[in-house]
Amino acid sequence: MSTLRVTNLKGGSAGSAPNLPDGAVVTGVVTATSFSGSGANLTGIDATALKDGSGNVKIQANSDGAVVTGVLTAPTVSGTTGSFTGNVSVGGTLTYEDVTNVDSIGIITARNGINVTGGVITGDGSGLTNLDASPKISSNAASGISAGSAVVINSSGQIAGITSSTVAKTPLSDGSGLFTSNTITGAGNAVLQTNSISNKYRYVAYDPDNNIMIAQYKAANNAIVIKAYKLSSDGTWATSSGGYELSNQDYTFSSICYAGQGRFVSSYRDTSGAHRCRVLTVNTTTYAITVGGQEYVGGGGYATLSSDTSERYQTRCIWHPPTNKIIFIYVQNGNTFYRAIYGTMNYSSNIVDTWASTNYPIWGTTETFIINESPALAYDPDTQKIIFYAFYNGSTASVSAIAMTINTSDITMGTRYEVQQGSGMASNSMSVGYETLRNKVVFTWKGSNNNWMMRIANVASNGDMTTVDGDTIITGQSSGHCQYATMTCVGDGLVAFIWSDNAAGNMKMKVGEIRSNNTMHIGSAPESEVSYSGTLEPRISVYNSVVKRVIVLYYGSDQDTYLQSAVVSAVESNSPGYVGIANTTVTSGQSLVVRTFGGTTSTFTGLSTGSTYYVQSNGTFSTTADADVTDNPSIVGGIALNGTTMLVKS
Repeated sequence: MSTLRVTNLKGGSAGSAPNLPDGAVVTGVVTATSFSGSGANLTGIDATALKDGSGNVKIQANSDGAVVTGVLTAPTVSGTTGSFTGNVSVGGTLTYEDVTNVDSIGIITARNGINVTGGVITGDGSGLTNLDASPKISSNAASGISAGSAVVINSSGQIAGITSSTVAKTPLSDGSGLFTSNTITGAGNAVLQTNSISNKYRYVAYDPDNNIMIAQYKAANNAIVIKAYKLSSDGTWATSSGGYELSNQDYTFSSICYAGQGRFVSSYRDTSGAHRCRVLTVNTTTYAITVGGQEYVGGGGYATLSSDTSERYQTRCIWHPPTNKIIFIYVQNGNTFYRAIYGTMNYSSNIVDTWASTNYPIWGTTETFIINESPALAYDPDTQKIIFYAFYNGSTASVSAIAMTINTSDITMGTRYEVQQGSGMASNSMSVGYETLRNKVVFTWKGSNNNWMMRIANVASNGDMTTVDGDTIITGQSSGHCQYATMTCVGDGLVAFIWSDNAAGNMKMKVGEIRSNNTMHIGSAPESEVSYSGTLEPRISVYNSVVKRVIVLYYGSDQDTYLQSAVVSAVESNSPGYVGIANTTVTSGQSLVVRTFGGTTSTFTGLSTGSTYYVQSNGTFSTTADADVTDNPSIVGGIALNGTTMLVKS
């Protein structure tokens, strides 16, 4: 059959295609909208590229394999394991959740770290940095600890800070005393003056800022004399070269108080009966005293004191630090009641001025009072009150106290606090002090039963006082024993009580402790004792907070007046258990790393390179041993390698 030329070739029915059972040979181009059926025998087709619906090549075959453009999504590759039989090369970042093995010839970066739960890390670690191989220990902190603090291990295996506590000195088993008898010059005790009258006009005041004390007494020529002293921790004294007279006249009464900024104020009665005062300044190097000008207490001469020299008319003064006022207590001529008046310290002029416009009766104007020769005034830094303590001879005789509020322009009185009733109590055995650790006012007196007594009380913000613990017997005595005693608060909850044991001599001391439950505990035996062939009259005592010794001024029947000191407390510390230095600051229960012996820590500033540093009782470090710690003050903490780094030592 020759050539058949037709325009359209259709099937036997409308819409059907014609059948070519033996196939068709086409020379030329076949154009169709689609193809259906097997294309296995088709040749000349380019299958190196796969395109998307828009004609973009997504997979391009080459001689090494295929290049994929875009995201390759393969839920499974080669079964369910998602494995490749050849190498996989990733030019960018390969992100994956988990793998079994990683064999890298380059650097692996793990953004969230590498957690090795089994096996070991092997290989040469010479290139590793920031590894800490210094000696250290770690445990939970028993309490909050600051970086750079010395620490110990407590009985629970926790890391704890260095702590200390002050306790009463243990009495000596052989009965020997702790009172020192070091002299100012020559042998014997520190003798102030030989004068039988001087026992009525003695007083001491202490400057804790400069560790200087002034003793005031009546000299053989009847003039009131002052002398400055400085006490060392071993009990030795340094003093001014001679006594300084307030006046060469026959002044009476006499008291003195520290007034801040290295000044003291002396109060006394002049020969005309006027109440006078002077400001005293002590040179801290030579102990020379500059005696200021004489002033009338109150700014005028109206405060005339009685010429009666009995104890009830003794004057007293005390400094009120918040207002820099000096409070004077006195009995005006013709009266039997106590008054208070104040002036203000003028440090630039070394005088007391800006006086109150009036005076303030302390308990009223009808009662008779007896002030003792021991301190009758104390300052309460907690409420900023002045506590006055005296014998109250009103409707009911008693030893009583009152808290005075020192305001900007006046004084207000609290309610009278009755310590104990009884008319037979010895008025010259009373003392008052304030213990700063427990914030308690302390009273001592001798009751009508001849027992020395002590009581502690709270002071409220309105001035009311309430008993904290019942009366405590310090020591029992018989009626023939001396009446004289003095008390001073030592701090750290301790109170020193000094008394004359009997008419034959022997001055003794006990130390009381106000415990954390606010109960008073009195030591069972005297901590100190002075033996004497005559009568001793301890009248005044102060606590030297710098050298931590009690100073007592007392009079002997040999007509001499003496100064002596005694150690009354010891510091116990856990510093001997020192194991190292805290490397970070943590709170209670947190894990803490401690650099221990042979390690270094850079938690410091201002170290002196090459210096040895000692552990202090508060957990800090100093280039000097902690003299307060009695069991082992010379705990070496480390050596400074530079200004910030310390090598931990044992």
